[in-house]
Parts: sequence; C-alpha cells; structure tokens
Amino acid sequence: MISIALCDDEDIYLTKYETMMSDYFKSKKLEFEIIKFKSGESLLFNLEDFKNRFQIIVLDVLMGKINGIDTALKIRQNNEDLKIIFLTSSESFVFNAFDANPVNYLIKNKDDDKLVSVLDKVVSKLNTSVSQDNFIYQTKSTHLSLPNSTIMYFEVYQRIISIHRYNMDTYDFYCTLKELEKLIDEKRYVKVFRSFIVNMQYIQKIYNHQVELKDGTLLPISRNLYDEVKQKFANYLNEHI
Repeated sequence: MISIALCDDEDIYLTKYETMMSDYFKSKKLEFEIIKFKSGESLLFNLEDFKNRFQIIVLDVLMGKINGIDTALKIRQNNEDLKIIFLTSSESFVFNAFDANPVNYLIKNKDDDKLVSVLDKVVSKLNTSVSQDNFIYQTKSTHLSLPNSTIMYFEVYQRIISIHRYNMDTYDFYCTLKELEKLIDEKRYVKVFRSFIVNMQYIQKIYNHQVELKDGTLLPISRNLYDEVKQKFANYLNEHI
C-alpha cells in the first residue's frame, strides 16, 4: 500500500487534491491511503515517531509558522528517499525548493493537469525500488506492501490475518500463520501467543505474562514463550539503543 501525506493549511485544497489523488490511485487499482495535515508542525510531529510511514509527501509552501520548504528540509535530515511534491499557489519559491530535492514543483489550479504524470513518475520509482522496511505479501489476487514502522501487531484467526496499525485502520487479509511467519522480519517481530505476533518497536513493557504496547494494548504471552519473548526483546533493545 502507498501512504501519502497531504499537507496544506486550506481545507479547500486539502479536499480538492485528496479527491484528485484518490481518483488517480483508484484508476491504477493501487492500494493507498491519504493522511491530511493542516500544518508543517503537525506533519513533523507525526514523523518523529514514524519516519518511514509515508512514501509520498505533497506539501503546500505558504503555510503558518513553518513553511513547506522548511518542513521538507527538516524531513530530509532523516529521510532521503521520501518522494516530495510541492503544490502551492506561488511560483516565487521554486528555486528555494531545489534544496529539498523534490520530485516536482506544481502551481495549484494552473498545473493540475500535470499531477497525473508526476504521480506516474513517483509510482514508477516506488515500484522499482525494493524496500526492506515494508511488510510485503503477494498472491495472484492480492498485493500488500505496508511500512513495518506502522504495524503494531498481527492477529491470527483461522486463515484471516488482521494487521493492527498505530492510529490507523486495521487491515485484514487471507493467509496462514505458517506463511506469515516466513514473511516477517524475525529481528523485528516476536510471537507472543499462538494468535499474536508483535512488532517489538511498539513494546512498552513485559510483565505478568503479558506485553503492553505503546498505545496501551495488552496482549497475553504464552507460558512456554515467556522466557523466549523476554530474551528476544532484550536483544532488540540492545541493538537499538
């Protein structure tokens, strides 16, 4: 799935370009989500916890306390791969925008017809790049690619896998537990119960044979897995300190 951040301080443009991009991705039969932000500050705050959440960021330039170019430059300090598109009402900042290495600089209303070709270019780059930071599942009928950084845990019920994501909708797909265990990154995920596989990035603490996640979710830990879970989480913490 392609995740897009759309950042603009005017509701009329948030609605307009959300609709245009939604129509584009639907026409290409691509799974997508568009998360809207009304300021550079709110976008940067979100990215503090989830720097790999988005693949595309569409930014207005003229916004409140922090403008779109400064927002993009701050993003670039931690992520060189994000595809940034400036979409603004002013041509005055086009040369300043180059420092943020954008895919393109479009003028609202005037360049609307160019948005499709720009998105084509971005999607092509995303499809040809191999992302080790995504959970990927493919069958003849399903193509699923989600940033691991957004996944809190997998819940297994018979042949239905539910992906619980932080502050996002749950995503369900058909897969067996054995198939799932082959797909996940063992250094990132740990099986805590027969029906739960947890992203260790989201573990707050382990106690009383349960794991508490950063959003307050409590999941049980099997008795026969308890020592293994604690050891694996300790190893994870040592590698990420």
